[in-house]
Amino acid sequence: MGNDPDRFSEGTDGDARWAEAFFGLIPDIAVSLDSRGRIAYVNRYGRKLLGGDESADLVGRDWFGEFIRPGDRRAVRRVFRQTMASEPDGEGTEHGHYRNRIVALDGQERVIEWHNRTVRDSDGRAIGIASVGRDVTESVETGKRLEESEAKFRSMVEMSNDITLRINLKGELQYISPQISKYGEDPVAVLGRNFTEFVHPDFRKELRRLAIQRFFHPDGKFPPFEFIATLDGGRRQVWMQVWSGAIRDKRGRVREIVSVMRDIDDRKRSEIHFKELVENLTVGVYRREFGPNGRFLEGNPAALAILGAKSVDQVPNMNIEDICQDPEDYRHVERELAEKGVIRGFEMGIKTLKGKLAYIRLTAILKKGSDGKAYSDVIVEDITAERATIERIRESEERYRVLAENTPQDIILIDVDGRLLFMNRPALNRYGFGDVAEAGRKFRLSGSFVGEDRRRVEDLIDMGRQGKVSTVELESVDAGGVSRTMQVIFAPVRDSKGTVSGIVVVGSDVSELRAMRRQVDELDQLKSRFMTSLLHVTRTPLSKIRWALEILQSGEIAPVAPGQSAFIRQALSSGNTVISVMENMTLALDIERGALTLDRTFTSVVSLVQSVRQQFSARHEMDGVECVIDAPDTDIKANVDIHRLHRVFETVLDNASRYLRDSERRILIRIRTVRGRVRFEFEDHGIGIPANEQGYVFGRFYRGSNAQLAHPDGVGLGLFISRAVVEAHGGTMGFSSREGKGSVFWMELPVGDGKAGT
Repeated sequence: MGNDPDRFSEGTDGDARWAEAFFGLIPDIAVSLDSRGRIAYVNRYGRKLLGGDESADLVGRDWFGEFIRPGDRRAVRRVFRQTMASEPDGEGTEHGHYRNRIVALDGQERVIEWHNRTVRDSDGRAIGIASVGRDVTESVETGKRLEESEAKFRSMVEMSNDITLRINLKGELQYISPQISKYGEDPVAVLGRNFTEFVHPDFRKELRRLAIQRFFHPDGKFPPFEFIATLDGGRRQVWMQVWSGAIRDKRGRVREIVSVMRDIDDRKRSEIHFKELVENLTVGVYRREFGPNGRFLEGNPAALAILGAKSVDQVPNMNIEDICQDPEDYRHVERELAEKGVIRGFEMGIKTLKGKLAYIRLTAILKKGSDGKAYSDVIVEDITAERATIERIRESEERYRVLAENTPQDIILIDVDGRLLFMNRPALNRYGFGDVAEAGRKFRLSGSFVGEDRRRVEDLIDMGRQGKVSTVELESVDAGGVSRTMQVIFAPVRDSKGTVSGIVVVGSDVSELRAMRRQVDELDQLKSRFMTSLLHVTRTPLSKIRWALEILQSGEIAPVAPGQSAFIRQALSSGNTVISVMENMTLALDIERGALTLDRTFTSVVSLVQSVRQQFSARHEMDGVECVIDAPDTDIKANVDIHRLHRVFETVLDNASRYLRDSERRILIRIRTVRGRVRFEFEDHGIGIPANEQGYVFGRFYRGSNAQLAHPDGVGLGLFISRAVVEAHGGTMGFSSREGKGSVFWMELPVGDGKAGT
């Protein structure tokens, strides 16, 4: 389209040669103007008409200043601006049959009838207009002679099924053909009434806009307009299509408007109903002319969205072949339509107008219109997400296949009848098979295990058929006859409906792990025996030391001086602490060995807590620690080991008191019954437990970092033992805590049945 500095033409040299070749064949002027009205392109016929020679160089010349009569320039510029300002999907994008006089460089005047379109860049911005004009100078002269045939034409009009009318510039009816009587209107009585009275209010504004825009335009032509006519006193509403034109005097001024109205009610209502259906479909539906350069005629919102367009105006000249990722797909569709007239469910990749890659499923049927032209009606479905899902599944399957092949575990898949479907490489190697096909002929899952385990395997497969997952250790024999201990998982595989379709068997060789576990168990037993012996031989001397200190403190042997008494009390307290630690360690060993026993008694747990509180208050009377019990009025009894539970309550209370803050030296004990269980809560406002350490609170030998700073002494067995004792009672123990705010330790025990025991 030329080579303009305003980048009016963004095409290639090939585009320009194509345009020159195409427009050189037609006896019309083809002109393109840039946004300032300068000529960007003119075809051979235009160069000859305007410049007097086909080789005349007219690019860059001022169209309005050099080729338009001064008196016409304002009107022509107005049309130019309207065309440039039109919206991409608006009615004003195309201005057809605009007529004006042009002045060639040799001074000769000709009347040209133009067909204009806005030219836009890839972003949709208007960058100029393209016009094709036909020399109608002779036809203008001929038009004068046509006026003489008006009388003859009028008689023909009255024989037509269409309604013909004449309207003056005020919009008043001057004539209407007798056909209007079919709609309950008197053709004489309506004369003088304004035509807009017969137009539904929803269409009046648009009708006036088009009338103002077109009737006072130099060509005076009115595009076909569809509207709802209100007739028979407003009782009937009929869809009409009207064609209109202006009647001008010799000076070109509009004097009257002539219109022809056609009843399109049946067609229009059918179109509306069908369009409503199509517009609301979730699949795309569109119509296009058949062939590689076939125009896109119409499409529903779903189709436009799939193609990446906002409106039909963006795709009128879209070449379907250009948007196919593989052009052969397009050629296949065209061949199928040409040979069979239909193609169903064809999947292909496209590149949308927005440049995105997508995949569609296409069904199309070839039809012929009343004008004899072939067109295709197409149903298109966006399967991009579906294809992406299938691709992800394929990739996932590939990842799992690679993982299965490279894992050291045996992975075997069988169907519900026990037939082998898959065996990974480690399993193939273990059982001496070259591939899955060979294994499928020779392998039987239960046959790879030893003795009684063969029957167990059949039972485990049956449990898998029932949808159950099992994990067991079995003895297996490999291809070399070596027996191995295998940890085997049997898990059901379900189809999309949730039905068990197979069983996956995952085996891990745990022979070495079992041997290591035996060694660890032996070492653990050795450690326990050593600790038990150490605690036993240490407890007796410590007890003797404590007795000796108690005798000395009593003064039975000799009077004790005040300074000596304080020293003896300190030594006695340290000895009791050591003995208590040893007792805790002994109990912790019993818990590890599963040797913890309970001597249960059906007793009042409220009284037990009160007893612990009294002893605690006596010990901490001088510390200013207040301990309060919030318990129900009714007594609560449970079947518990009084001694061990007493120790649990004592441990939790002692921990709470040790870490109280000076500003809040109060501990609250709540006792409640919850769903047949008794719940104890010990609430303090102490230093709390750091959030990142709370998962270790019940571990052996664990003490919080802030607790160690507050009180360096301590072993960290109290809460470990406490939870074990509570769980041995069939209860649970937990806590909530905020560092710097305090903690609430709680435990729940079942309410007993009154039977004591061990």
